[in-house]
Amino acid sequence: MSASRRPILLLLVLAIVFGGVLVATLLFGRPPVQDGATTPQSLGASLFRTRCASCHATTTQAGVGPGLAGLFAAGGPALPPGVDYNGRLPTGDAITEESVAAFIRAGGRGQIGAMPGFRLSDQETAALLAYLKTL
Repeated sequence: MSASRRPILLLLVLAIVFGGVLVATLLFGRPPVQDGATTPQSLGASLFRTRCASCHATTTQAGVGPGLAGLFAAGGPALPPGVDYNGRLPTGDAITEESVAAFIRAGGRGQIGAMPGFRLSDQETAALLAYLKTL
């Protein structure tokens, strides 16, 4: 190879290496795209699966407790035949974020059965409420 071509070849190799590093940095150097696992709703969904799903469905289907679809809709969730809370919680409180949070934490007895109270942090409670509002 002639001496006059070496600088051009060296520049070409450097350009290819630089381009490869640039492409790799753009493709792989970014933080991973979040799969939603850190949103309040996804945290709430995870809490629901581990703390609530053994008694409650995310549909209108009742289990041990009522299905929770439509909990925050006018009239509250669908309840089994013969059970009527007049669009309120079993405590008689209107269905609001605050009253639902209090019921989750304290638990209570209703026409269907008893629900234990759950010790949740404020963040966990807010996340669970955010998820319940999507049902």
